[in-house]
Amino acid sequence: MKTKLALISLIQLFLLHSSISVQLGHEVGSTSMDSTHYDRRIIHQRCSLNNNDGKDLNRASFWATVRSPSPSTMNSTNQTQLLPFRRQLIINNGEDRLVTRSPSSNATNTNQSTLLGIDQATVDIIVDNQISGNLTVYVLVNECLDCPYEVIAQDLSSSQVLNLTLNTKYTYRIRIELGNTSSCLETLNLYEHGEYTLNVQQSTGSASNSTSDTGLKCTLTTSRVANNVYTPLIVAGVILLALFIFCIFAQRMKLREYLINLKNRCFNHVPPQESTHSYDLQTCPPVTTLCQSGIDTVNTAECNANGSKLPPIHKVSQVIVPRSKRLLSLDAFRGVALIAMIFVNYGGGGYAQFQHSSWHGITIADAVFPLFVWILGASSVFSIKNAFDKGVSKRTLLMKVAMRTLKLFIIGFVLNTRFKVDLNHVRILGVLQRFALVYGVVGTIEVLCTRSRQYSLTANLNNNNNNGKHTSTMTTTTVKTGRTKRVTTVFRDISNFPLQWLSILGLTTIWILVVYLVPFENCPAGYLGPGGLHENGKYENCTGGITGYIDRFVLTDEHLYQYPTCQLVYGCKPPFDSENLLGVIPTIFLAYLGVQAGRILVMYQTDVDRLIRLVTWGIFTLAIGIGLTSGTLDSGPMPLNKNLWTLSFSFFTAGLAFLGFAIMYIVIDKLKWWNGTPFQYLGTNSILIYMAHIVFATYFPVQWTVANTHAAHLAMALWGCIFWIIIAYIFFKKRVFLCRIIQPTTGEAANVVVPQLDHLLKLDPYLAPYEDEIRRRYYVFQKLLKQLEKEEQGIDIFTSAYKHFGIQVNRQTNEINITEWAPGAKAMYIHGDFNNWREKQYPFTRDQWGVWRVAIPPLLDGSTTIKHGQAVKLLIETPDGQLVTRLCPWSRYVQKAEKANVYHGVYYDPPADQVYQFKYSQPKKRERLKIYEAHVGISSSEEAIATYENFRLNVIPRIIKQGYNTIQLMAIMEHPYYASFGYQVTSFYAPSSRYGTSEELKALIDEAHKHGLTVLLDLVHSHSCKNVEDGLNMFDGTAGCFFHDNARGHHSLWDSRCFNYMEREVMRFLLSNIRYWLEEFKFDGFRFDGVSSMLYHSHGINHSFSGTYDEYFGLATDTDSFNYLQLANYVSQTLFPESITIAEEVSGMPTLCRPLAEGGAGFDYRLAMAIPDVWIKLLKEKKDEEWHMGNISWTLTNRRWSENNIAYAESHDQALVGDKTISHWLFDDQIYTHMSIFAERTSVIERGLALHKMIRLLTYGLGGEGWLNFEGNEFGHPEWLDFPRAGNKESYKYARRLFHLSADETLRYKYLNEWDRAMNSLEEEYQWLSAKDTFISRRIEADKIIVFERGQRGLLFIFNFHERKSFDDYRIGCGHNGKYKIVLSSDAKSFDGPDRIDEKHIFSAENIMWDERQFSFQITIPNRIALVLALT
Repeated sequence: MKTKLALISLIQLFLLHSSISVQLGHEVGSTSMDSTHYDRRIIHQRCSLNNNDGKDLNRASFWATVRSPSPSTMNSTNQTQLLPFRRQLIINNGEDRLVTRSPSSNATNTNQSTLLGIDQATVDIIVDNQISGNLTVYVLVNECLDCPYEVIAQDLSSSQVLNLTLNTKYTYRIRIELGNTSSCLETLNLYEHGEYTLNVQQSTGSASNSTSDTGLKCTLTTSRVANNVYTPLIVAGVILLALFIFCIFAQRMKLREYLINLKNRCFNHVPPQESTHSYDLQTCPPVTTLCQSGIDTVNTAECNANGSKLPPIHKVSQVIVPRSKRLLSLDAFRGVALIAMIFVNYGGGGYAQFQHSSWHGITIADAVFPLFVWILGASSVFSIKNAFDKGVSKRTLLMKVAMRTLKLFIIGFVLNTRFKVDLNHVRILGVLQRFALVYGVVGTIEVLCTRSRQYSLTANLNNNNNNGKHTSTMTTTTVKTGRTKRVTTVFRDISNFPLQWLSILGLTTIWILVVYLVPFENCPAGYLGPGGLHENGKYENCTGGITGYIDRFVLTDEHLYQYPTCQLVYGCKPPFDSENLLGVIPTIFLAYLGVQAGRILVMYQTDVDRLIRLVTWGIFTLAIGIGLTSGTLDSGPMPLNKNLWTLSFSFFTAGLAFLGFAIMYIVIDKLKWWNGTPFQYLGTNSILIYMAHIVFATYFPVQWTVANTHAAHLAMALWGCIFWIIIAYIFFKKRVFLCRIIQPTTGEAANVVVPQLDHLLKLDPYLAPYEDEIRRRYYVFQKLLKQLEKEEQGIDIFTSAYKHFGIQVNRQTNEINITEWAPGAKAMYIHGDFNNWREKQYPFTRDQWGVWRVAIPPLLDGSTTIKHGQAVKLLIETPDGQLVTRLCPWSRYVQKAEKANVYHGVYYDPPADQVYQFKYSQPKKRERLKIYEAHVGISSSEEAIATYENFRLNVIPRIIKQGYNTIQLMAIMEHPYYASFGYQVTSFYAPSSRYGTSEELKALIDEAHKHGLTVLLDLVHSHSCKNVEDGLNMFDGTAGCFFHDNARGHHSLWDSRCFNYMEREVMRFLLSNIRYWLEEFKFDGFRFDGVSSMLYHSHGINHSFSGTYDEYFGLATDTDSFNYLQLANYVSQTLFPESITIAEEVSGMPTLCRPLAEGGAGFDYRLAMAIPDVWIKLLKEKKDEEWHMGNISWTLTNRRWSENNIAYAESHDQALVGDKTISHWLFDDQIYTHMSIFAERTSVIERGLALHKMIRLLTYGLGGEGWLNFEGNEFGHPEWLDFPRAGNKESYKYARRLFHLSADETLRYKYLNEWDRAMNSLEEEYQWLSAKDTFISRRIEADKIIVFERGQRGLLFIFNFHERKSFDDYRIGCGHNGKYKIVLSSDAKSFDGPDRIDEKHIFSAENIMWDERQFSFQITIPNRIALVLALT
């Protein structure tokens, strides 16, 4: 807080009191933004100067005096005649004028050197003695288009020398006339500090370096060689290029980590474990190391004798989906544009290329601001779409757009007053003001005309619920690769937004009509010139045409920019503001082209889709921009003009932006050659740095007075850039951002202490701008805990509600007490078998909180009135007076009615001798989860629903034998529709009765614990089945109760209801449910289903994740759900410390798997959901030779560093009918005909066997910190899953698992089954899942080779995916100097491989560095093989 106040105070001090400061900065010339134009004429208004200097500096005209060479030859006319020369350019100390006339002198004095300033050269015009008569000298600046010659000297006689000092930034034509009969013409291309002589003689013949008309000949010679002004620029460019290459090289070689590791080794310093997670913004790890990996390490040479291995240094990795945590190229592109602006604003070394064009045409300085406008449009798409996703009203959004526009405009206006506060003459317009107006218009159009679904590539939303089963992979517009093929429309990113395009094109049409059809005063319609001397002064006062006239009419001359760029060259008189009002319209058009780029990034996720469109738009707009100028840029029907901001200028600069961004996207986000350092620091804080560089521009140590040379000024401009890069880096590290200064977190949330937040921000500094939101979320979480502590006697009592709600028995009196929450009900009753279904015999009473209670006394014999196994139901009177039956939400057991499709509640209270007593302790919380995902009902070869008992007796032994250490049970919570895969839950406290009793489920879990297995429950809290009579929907007769009573409470894709997590009783119900399964059934944790659906208001439907953190911490996120997940993990971790939680989450939400103490959600793992989609896409759409090793390894390692992932090669959804598993894609129909060992070993079978093993091992070895397999996939199960339904005549034929196939000695399935077992066994021995020192040393596309190291004892994985090529003596890099042996080979006979290698061979590492590994050896690698080697 002190830092914020200090920074705010400093900014206010400089803004309000800059007029009393001392001038320390050097004056710079024409800048990239007129509002930052540090013109000497302005500066001297606040700096003391002597009177003469002040007069010279503020004069509008300069005068040249014609004098004779000596007093004896002078006449009075020559002494007094003065010719006006009206133009000037002040860059450094007033020395840089276009033409300065020195006194004429005798020809003998021409060799005397003249003291020249920056960008000055001298020309001595010497008239030959043979010429009789007086000459007239005219000059024309070539950059002054359609301008007349101006007189420099008259009556120049023979034997005289006219000395001219010229500005070398321009080229000139000099015309010398003798009367009206003879003349010569010479073009002057002069260079700094050059001294030239122009000899004027009588024409006697042609000369190679002279030009003559009639009678005269002009010959230009060089008296002193000029300086090469570009030498400093070239040297600086080479140095900067070398530094850039070195930075990229250091990044790829991980030099920083090497040096840190070397220092630690040399000084015997072992950093604490937490400190090893260094962060250097390498969010895109180098290609040469673990490219695109979240586990990046450096192995350095030994520095000490003991050779001990220090903990590796890790980098931050990227999220699973999208491909980057943040679109680094967009940040870097914004940063590059900002640093270019700072360089230009600080003078650009005084080079003309870094100053604005005089009028038509374009320079580097002209192109800087348009890049920001384009980026503004691109970025606005993300924020507006996020708001729509959350359901923010358009009225609210319009108010926010209006307020931000007003704030930005006011900031720009205040900056205009930094030199002198004179409200009678203050400039109103400026860069930030135009930025504000553009944002306001573009934002308003987007808000008014856009709907969230327009960002979808699909023509129609699929509202089918997929037979009641939702897919576990999120259906987004950008990563849909599942069962339904994505609809691809080439122009959907344009055609989806017709109103927006019509609005923008309408505004553009207005601009064209006004500019080209509206005349004014004495100026013609369509005039685009600068006035002044343009067109021979015909339109002297028409500067800027109608554009300038509108500004002068609306704002008056006093409130416009007084020093337009045309003053020097064209001598234009009226003030003209380059940030004019009419120019806002083409700027809006440019911003909208940026909006188009943003839509491309949002609507398309693949690199190819994005780049094709970006490059196409770039070429298209660039061609239009050039075409409007007839290919000349500075002429034609619509020349490029930054002052007028012509439409051609918008097209041209948009093309540059599209292509420039595409290049950076390729280099940064696709190829990962560069991570954007250091420009991303500027890009993430651009507005604050922009404001600061303006305010502090004339203050030490930002700038100071230097020698008046290009080298000095270039060094000063570069220093200014370096200074603000350093400041941006400091701001980034200290988490100083404009949003936190202007809108800091207030209230209690600002003061909340997140215990380990600093550690989180150290791991991922990109979270720094969102620190306030992380604090706010943690504050809400803590507030909820405190409320529960105060109002509910703490979390322990609160989550024990399952012991008090529902039907409970007082064991001492056998009285039955029933408690239910139904706030909308008018009355409630209980009836069932126990009272012959008499409806109103037992009425409930209601308290003020909507909780209903009834006590049912025991029978006369003292027994309970309701007996174990009897059917019971609630009878509820709804608000409209209807009596409806409902199941008790807390029912422990429900069964399907015999003659109906609905379920009825069963009072579950078995006798004491039938209650299962747990015999074995639960396993400790383990790392390296090897999960066997199973569905109890299909876990048998019988054509029936399998039971808990079958699973206990037959499946658990199989899981143990296969080497898995964790079971994940699906479809346990009761669900009426069997085919829903257990995801349409109605009774959250009831284990599914179709498999057996609750006691049998307990016995199953206890049996697993007996063998040390962890058992996880697939927990469905993301939504609820919309069934009414046997579900929670409409429980009290209202649409609310457990759910949101609006659109937020409905899941359109799954056709289900969404919980209101912040409702106290809903929270009680769900958190108690977590405790119930952990406490009563001894589950060891959960796989939380549908977490992505919970986290976003859109539920992920047509929600494309572009990679910016704004999407995770913006309006699109449902933070109620996030806080509920925090509470859920708190309950699990606090009450059951050994429990494990896994999130099924696809968006890559940061902090999801970080501890609660860091402000995270607290999950232990998330599912790596992108991996199965990639494998299926490759098998379905690509030939083997088209498989890209880099993309494969990228997908497998594309995860957030420090957030653990569970990898899996294929999901359970792929086993469902209509989809295909990996084995189905590989073997196709031959899976039914050629899997016998006696059948022909076809090429299909050969390929399938090889790739099935390779895909699974590569995913297992590289994809995460855990491994998951869906039952049957381990041996390539030949049948899909098709649950009983009307379409298959309620058949169970395909709702089963044929485990016996894997044990049949005559079938090849046994070999795949053995491979699965061998992988688990190898992992158990080498424990690579918990290893953090993964290093990918080779990913060669031509060879189709992937090599990486992971795990203990130098475990080395080698994969050759080539369909034909085998390699002999292939060199492989390794990190250890020792002997390696093969510990697993997919080629082995035991796995039905071709047995092409000698598995007993020992490979000795050589001291030959290879693939950035210190050692290497040679090995034979046959095609389509997976090898794992380890140190002997």
